[in-house]
Amino acid sequence: MRRCRAAGHRYGAGARRDAEHPFALKPPPCCIRPPREKSLASWAIRWVASLPNVLCVLSGMTTLEQVQDNVASMDPFIPLSTTEQDTLARALDVFKAQKLAPCTACKYCMPCPAGCNIPGMLHAWNEYRLCGDRLATLKRGI
Repeated sequence: MRRCRAAGHRYGAGARRDAEHPFALKPPPCCIRPPREKSLASWAIRWVASLPNVLCVLSGMTTLEQVQDNVASMDPFIPLSTTEQDTLARALDVFKAQKLAPCTACKYCMPCPAGCNIPGMLHAWNEYRLCGDRLATLKRGI
């Protein structure tokens, strides 16, 4: 169970569960934060958490700022609005049209047994697809 910071209302796990109680599962309006700029990770976490049957979202984090951003994205959890879902769908269409290699440079594939710099090669491919100039990509030392 959680308590609203502004007025002390109880909500979430442990709060009243009857349908007539307006704060049974989501926070009351007084403790919903105003909209803020959202990070890419925030969009991703909220998208996953908005899917049906998802009970837990796991996220890899490296810095304290990433931890704080992830916590802020879920406290309180507000599912993606229809407008946000439409924005993500349009972004996905643009991304798919680019034919980019989906690499985050996490380096889980490294070290390569064949000695290849896999993230570097995928980055070069993506640069070439975005810029269309193979020679310029090669000159950048990628």
